[in-house]
Amino acid sequence: MDFKKWNIVLHTCFTICITVLIMQSIEQQSQINKFYKEFDNINKLSIEESYMGYIEQFIADDFEAIASYFSPPVSFNGNIAETKEDVINHYKNMKANIQDGYAYSVVDKIKVYSPKGDDSYLLCSEFTRYNSNDEIIFEGAANYIYEQPISSFKMKSLEMAYYGCPDTRLPQ
Repeated sequence: MDFKKWNIVLHTCFTICITVLIMQSIEQQSQINKFYKEFDNINKLSIEESYMGYIEQFIADDFEAIASYFSPPVSFNGNIAETKEDVINHYKNMKANIQDGYAYSVVDKIKVYSPKGDDSYLLCSEFTRYNSNDEIIFEGAANYIYEQPISSFKMKSLEMAYYGCPDTRLPQ
């Protein structure tokens, strides 16, 4: 074979190899994106599960257990709880001043958002508080910032929203 034919064969082989490498790279990126999406969904479910545990402890007035769901320092509507004891005191004060007749809460809606490129998550919750006669005494919403320090997600911030999450009521 002459030089021109070898040159064509080599260029063709080179082109095929590059094309295969690009296709593999695209497939690998697709697999990585799929993994991140699945990982994100697992994190969201973990956060929802943690939040529901927190709600159970809130209803039970187990202040020590409530504090275990937070990683101080924590912001409560702009007020900073520096220590676990500060978190406990915050909840003791909150529960002492909650609506008259409060018996329990029901979570009506939850939505977890995951900002791109950040390890924190925003949980928006709409809830209803009831008295012992199962009558509504309060309806509200709260936004929680969750971060994953070492092993499990912990709350870093709680902001009462009262009217929904973010800017509107959560979709059905």
